[in-house]
Amino acid sequence: MLDYGKKALLLGLGTLAFSREKVEKLVDELIKKGELTMDEKASLIDELVEEGEKQEELVLAKLKEVLKGIIDEFGIVRKDDLKAIEERLSRIEEHIVASEDKSAP
Repeated sequence: MLDYGKKALLLGLGTLAFSREKVEKLVDELIKKGELTMDEKASLIDELVEEGEKQEELVLAKLKEVLKGIIDEFGIVRKDDLKAIEERLSRIEEHIVASEDKSAP
């Protein structure tokens, strides 16, 4: 019974990460239907929550990859790039001020 219920829940979860509470409710429903036993409950909940977290990480990694591609494709300036330019500009301004101070009578 565990394999059938586990497969059904994993299929139902897809790439969505459910909270532990929601997973517990789903498992309780399977127990009520006689598809799982109480002995199988704890390990299945842990496994499903862990799988949900893994799926969430995979989805977020893929989303990050896609967004990076979009940013690169459209030439959007990233925060780090802007900060580097600002730091460089500050150094140039400091150099100009220092040069002016040396040339001032």
